[in-house]
Amino acid sequence: VLASGGGAAEAGEGLTVSVPGMEIQVTAKWIETVADASDGSERHICITPIQSEAERTPAAIVRYLDQHNIVLKEITGGKLDLSEGGAKGEGQQRFPVEEFLAAGDQQAFISQFAQSMGFTYSPNVTISFPYAGIQVKAMSNLLSTGKGSELLIDYGDLYGDAITSIKKTGLRIVQIEVGDPAADIVSKVLKGLKLQARTNPHFFAANRTAAYNTTITIKGFECASGDNQKVVIATTGLPARIVSFLKTKGLKVIILGG
Repeated sequence: VLASGGGAAEAGEGLTVSVPGMEIQVTAKWIETVADASDGSERHICITPIQSEAERTPAAIVRYLDQHNIVLKEITGGKLDLSEGGAKGEGQQRFPVEEFLAAGDQQAFISQFAQSMGFTYSPNVTISFPYAGIQVKAMSNLLSTGKGSELLIDYGDLYGDAITSIKKTGLRIVQIEVGDPAADIVSKVLKGLKLQARTNPHFFAANRTAAYNTTITIKGFECASGDNQKVVIATTGLPARIVSFLKTKGLKVIILGG
């Protein structure tokens, strides 16, 4: 879905591309809407001066936007490049993506998620806590970041005041409900671990200031893995060129199923 003002836009106006799981906002110094000679469809020409080649928008993003009838033209050295835009070097490189099925088997899902994040997941560990005046033992599942943050995962095996009693010991615990989708499970885990996470993170496409840049917003989360690598956790599939762009920025990409 493309939203714009239509016609020749005033300086600083922008365009928005919204697809499942992602939104891209394009701002430019000048935007002009023209008719494509081949089929009469609208093409949006976005022209922006840049200081150097280092500030040019990556080819992967330029080509993705071109598929949505947005053409980026960036002026450097006083010259407007009318050829196919974008920095060189997109190449044919393809990056592996962690893909998860729907969280039907929730324990297997959390185990896979923990592994991809560089965390440790230990199912069926024995815990001890005071309950009704006595010390009792129970089985639970322990998730650890390896950096001092631990979380018990309960799949509905603990009832009543047991959860409250466990929390009073200082242990953190989250309950996974039957039918919780993958995105909700991940949200609960990140909050339970008290990780610093950005919800629906955004990234600038080009290495320049926010003015007249392209902003990519991913539906999901961004946080650090167990080995301090930045990870983007997308709640739905992403276009291959967007994944490639994120990977070239040094981000690991995890895509969740339903």
